[in-house]
Amino acid sequence: ERAYRFIDLAYNEQENLWIGTYTVKATDPLGSWKISYEVEDLAGNWNVAAISERFVTYEDVTPPATPVVTEVNDQSAAVTGTTEAGATVTVSIGSETYGGTADANGNFTITIPVQSAGTVITVTAKDRFDNASEVSVTVVDKTPPAAPTVETVTDKTTVITGTTEKNSTVTAKIGDTTYTGTTFSNGVYKITIPRQATGTSIIVTAADGAGNISPEVPITVGDATAPGIPTVNFVTDSATVVTGKAEAGATVTVTIGT
Repeated sequence: ERAYRFIDLAYNEQENLWIGTYTVKATDPLGSWKISYEVEDLAGNWNVAAISERFVTYEDVTPPATPVVTEVNDQSAAVTGTTEAGATVTVSIGSETYGGTADANGNFTITIPVQSAGTVITVTAKDRFDNASEVSVTVVDKTPPAAPTVETVTDKTTVITGTTEKNSTVTAKIGDTTYTGTTFSNGVYKITIPRQATGTSIIVTAADGAGNISPEVPITVGDATAPGIPTVNFVTDSATVVTGKAEAGATVTVTIGT
């Protein structure tokens, strides 16, 4: 089906040229265009002899808009986003590539293996004339550290120790007060605390550099302090019971002989 475009020409005496301008629109068909022109004199007569024809080629040299990529994290199994409708989309991760095509609305979804946080992904959109645009994104850390391990804490402990994800900040919460420490390169952490009474509850968590927080680890302060020396009431050679005082709840043992 032919599509006609009409252009008004103006004669430039100085240049001895007929000049007209037409701006190609995005909706115009691609390919070769036939250009014809006729000259009308002042009396309104068309100068058929002056008709001239030539062809020009209209090509797409404009790359697709840079793809807009939805956040990719270390749990993502696909790269999604938008670009030019119908564009071929390629996701490059290291030496591996994964491809797909943007739909009529420009949306694309490219399945990929789950990647580690910090991995750089390059997304390229290419139209049918091989015009290309690209953008790089970095995989975001959305995975919290594993729950920290915690060594036994007693009423004599002044340092809480354990292990968790390296480069994490570890927090021990005791009542309304928090105490923090950071892990070493091997994942070991140390948190200095005041001595706590037996039975005190402590909550330990780890947070990575991206702010992801591990599950809480509740611990209870153990009793590592020996009871005070029992007081013993006078025992006679007719006594059948030993009485006295010791720490509440303590198990008292009476040893006679060896």
